[in-house]
Amino acid sequence: MGADLYLMSAYEPARKKWEPRFEAAVAARDRHEPGTDEHECWQKRVSRYYEKMMSAGYFRDPYND
Repeated sequence: MGADLYLMSAYEPARKKWEPRFEAAVAARDRHEPGTDEHECWQKRVSRYYEKMMSAGYFRDPYND
């Protein structure tokens, strides 16, 4: 459990920049069978774009250690 905090002035530009690439990578990944090399390749891109999308203005505050 925790709180997700967004500083919108920093988060929105990063989201707008990376979300189209993220969505395209998700669609490409979903066209391939899980467990295949193609699926794994696209999953890496999905993860990379998600991290970039969340890299600015997003903070996670966990309530527990």
